[in-house]
Amino acid sequence: MNKKMNGGLLTAVLALSALFATAQQSSDNNDQQRNDQRKDQPRKQSTHSGAYSVHTNGKTWVGYDDQQATIDRMQAELDAMQRRLDKEMMRSLINDLVAEKVLADESQCVWLALTADKLIVNGKTQSKALHRKFKKKYIRKAGFGIFYGNPPKQGGEPEPNSEE
Repeated sequence: MNKKMNGGLLTAVLALSALFATAQQSSDNNDQQRNDQRKDQPRKQSTHSGAYSVHTNGKTWVGYDDQQATIDRMQAELDAMQRRLDKEMMRSLINDLVAEKVLADESQCVWLALTADKLIVNGKTQSKALHRKFKKKYIRKAGFGIFYGNPPKQGGEPEPNSEE
Protein backbone atom coordinates (compact mmCIF):
# COMPACT_ATOMS: atom_id res chain seq x y z
CA MET A 1 0.00 0.00 0.00
CA ASN A 2 1.22 3.44 -0.78
CA LYS A 3 1.87 4.79 2.73
CA LYS A 4 1.87 8.41 1.58
CA MET A 5 -1.50 7.96 -0.11
CA ASN A 6 -2.87 6.01 2.86
CA GLY A 7 -1.61 8.64 5.31
CA GLY A 8 -3.13 11.44 3.22
CA LEU A 9 -6.45 9.66 2.97
CA LEU A 10 -6.44 8.89 6.68
CA THR A 11 -5.66 12.54 7.45
CA ALA A 12 -8.52 13.63 5.20
CA VAL A 13 -10.91 11.17 6.87
CA LEU A 14 -9.92 12.40 10.33
CA ALA A 15 -10.24 16.06 9.30
CA LEU A 16 -13.62 15.49 7.71
CA SER A 17 -14.73 13.53 10.76
CA ALA A 18 -13.77 16.42 13.06
CA LEU A 19 -15.51 18.89 10.76
CA PHE A 20 -18.62 16.71 10.71
CA ALA A 21 -18.68 16.48 14.53
CA THR A 22 -18.33 20.27 14.81
CA ALA A 23 -21.11 20.88 12.27
CA GLN A 24 -23.39 18.36 13.98
CA GLN A 25 -22.79 19.94 17.40
CA SER A 26 -23.38 23.41 15.98
CA SER A 27 -26.58 22.27 14.29
CA ASP A 28 -27.79 20.57 17.48
CA ASN A 29 -27.04 23.70 19.55
CA ASN A 30 -28.80 25.97 17.04
CA ASP A 31 -31.86 23.71 16.94
CA GLN A 32 -32.02 23.57 20.73
CA GLN A 33 -31.72 27.37 21.04
CA ARG A 34 -34.51 27.86 18.49
CA ASN A 35 -36.68 25.31 20.28
CA ASP A 36 -36.08 26.98 23.65
CA GLN A 37 -37.00 30.38 22.22
CA ARG A 38 -40.14 29.12 20.51
CA LYS A 39 -41.62 26.69 23.00
CA ASP A 40 -43.77 29.33 24.72
CA GLN A 41 -44.61 31.31 21.61
CA PRO A 42 -47.78 30.72 19.60
CA ARG A 43 -47.22 28.76 16.41
CA LYS A 44 -46.40 30.96 13.41
CA GLN A 45 -45.96 30.22 9.76
CA SER A 46 -42.23 30.22 8.97
CA THR A 47 -40.97 32.41 6.16
CA HIS A 48 -37.72 30.40 5.85
CA SER A 49 -38.16 28.04 2.92
CA GLY A 50 -35.96 25.36 4.50
CA ALA A 51 -37.67 25.40 7.89
CA TYR A 52 -39.77 22.57 9.15
CA SER A 53 -41.32 21.64 12.47
CA VAL A 54 -42.02 18.31 14.07
CA HIS A 55 -44.60 17.92 16.82
CA THR A 56 -44.06 15.10 19.33
CA ASN A 57 -45.32 14.63 22.87
CA GLY A 58 -46.53 18.21 23.14
CA LYS A 59 -43.20 19.66 22.00
CA THR A 60 -42.38 21.37 18.74
CA TRP A 61 -38.91 20.80 17.32
CA VAL A 62 -37.78 23.18 14.62
CA GLY A 63 -34.96 22.36 12.23
CA TYR A 64 -33.63 23.44 8.88
CA ASP A 65 -33.37 21.24 5.81
CA ASP A 66 -30.31 23.04 4.43
CA GLN A 67 -28.30 22.40 7.61
CA GLN A 68 -29.28 18.73 7.60
CA ALA A 69 -28.46 18.46 3.90
CA THR A 70 -24.96 19.82 4.57
CA ILE A 71 -24.47 17.34 7.41
CA ASP A 72 -25.74 14.49 5.22
CA ARG A 73 -23.33 15.43 2.40
CA MET A 74 -20.42 15.57 4.83
CA GLN A 75 -21.35 12.16 6.24
CA ALA A 76 -21.57 10.71 2.72
CA GLU A 77 -18.08 12.04 1.92
CA LEU A 78 -16.73 10.62 5.17
CA ASP A 79 -18.31 7.23 4.43
CA ALA A 80 -16.87 7.18 0.88
CA MET A 81 -13.38 8.00 2.19
CA GLN A 82 -13.66 5.28 4.83
CA ARG A 83 -14.70 2.72 2.18
CA ARG A 84 -11.65 3.64 0.04
CA LEU A 85 -9.38 3.37 3.06
CA ASP A 86 -10.85 -0.03 3.99
CA LYS A 87 -10.42 -1.34 0.43
CA GLU A 88 -6.78 -0.20 0.33
CA MET A 89 -6.09 -1.83 3.67
CA MET A 90 -7.67 -5.12 2.56
CA ARG A 91 -5.70 -5.06 -0.72
CA SER A 92 -2.51 -4.49 1.25
CA LEU A 93 -3.30 -7.33 3.66
CA ILE A 94 -3.97 -9.79 0.83
CA ASN A 95 -0.80 -8.66 -0.99
CA ASP A 96 1.17 -9.24 2.22
CA LEU A 97 -0.29 -12.76 2.45
CA VAL A 98 0.93 -13.40 -1.10
CA ALA A 99 4.38 -12.00 -0.23
CA GLU A 100 4.51 -14.34 2.80
CA LYS A 101 3.63 -17.28 0.49
CA VAL A 102 0.41 -17.99 2.39
CA LEU A 103 -1.47 -17.46 -0.89
CA ALA A 104 -0.24 -18.16 -4.42
CA ASP A 105 -1.95 -14.99 -5.68
CA GLU A 106 -4.71 -12.55 -4.72
CA SER A 107 -7.45 -14.63 -6.36
CA GLN A 108 -6.72 -17.52 -3.98
CA CYS A 109 -8.11 -15.63 -0.98
CA VAL A 110 -11.60 -17.00 -0.35
CA TRP A 111 -11.91 -15.76 3.22
CA LEU A 112 -9.76 -14.53 6.07
CA ALA A 113 -10.07 -13.41 9.65
CA LEU A 114 -7.50 -11.37 11.57
CA THR A 115 -8.35 -10.77 15.22
CA ALA A 116 -6.41 -10.13 18.40
CA ASP A 117 -6.24 -13.91 18.89
CA LYS A 118 -5.47 -15.45 15.49
CA LEU A 119 -5.03 -15.18 11.75
CA ILE A 120 -7.05 -17.63 9.66
CA VAL A 121 -6.78 -17.76 5.88
CA ASN A 122 -9.09 -20.04 3.89
CA GLY A 123 -9.76 -22.11 7.03
CA LYS A 124 -6.09 -22.57 8.00
CA THR A 125 -4.82 -20.99 11.21
CA GLN A 126 -1.50 -19.30 10.51
CA SER A 127 1.60 -19.32 12.73
CA LYS A 128 1.82 -17.18 15.85
CA ALA A 129 4.78 -15.30 14.38
CA LEU A 130 2.84 -14.37 11.23
CA HIS A 131 -0.22 -13.49 13.34
CA ARG A 132 1.88 -11.15 15.52
CA LYS A 133 3.36 -9.47 12.43
CA PHE A 134 -0.05 -8.87 10.83
CA LYS A 135 -1.69 -7.90 14.11
CA LYS A 136 0.97 -5.25 14.70
CA LYS A 137 0.53 -3.85 11.19
CA TYR A 138 -3.26 -4.01 10.77
CA ILE A 139 -5.06 -4.14 14.13
CA ARG A 140 -5.53 -0.52 15.18
CA LYS A 141 -7.24 -0.93 18.56
CA ALA A 142 -8.54 -3.51 21.02
CA GLY A 143 -11.66 -5.27 19.86
CA PHE A 144 -10.91 -4.51 16.21
CA GLY A 145 -10.92 -7.35 13.69
CA ILE A 146 -10.59 -7.70 9.93
CA PHE A 147 -12.77 -10.14 8.03
CA TYR A 148 -12.96 -10.90 4.29
CA GLY A 149 -15.27 -13.24 2.40
CA ASN A 150 -17.65 -15.78 3.90
CA PRO A 151 -16.30 -18.72 5.87
CA PRO A 152 -18.00 -22.05 5.20
CA LYS A 153 -20.81 -23.10 7.54
CA GLN A 154 -19.74 -25.25 10.50
CA GLY A 155 -21.46 -28.38 11.78
CA GLY A 156 -23.13 -29.43 8.56
CA GLU A 157 -25.72 -26.66 8.62
CA PRO A 158 -27.62 -26.40 5.33
CA GLU A 159 -26.92 -23.38 3.18
CA PRO A 160 -29.68 -20.75 3.11
CA ASN A 161 -32.31 -21.35 0.41
CA SER A 162 -31.02 -24.86 -0.23
CA GLU A 163 -33.48 -27.68 -0.82
CA GLU A 164 -33.16 -30.77 1.33
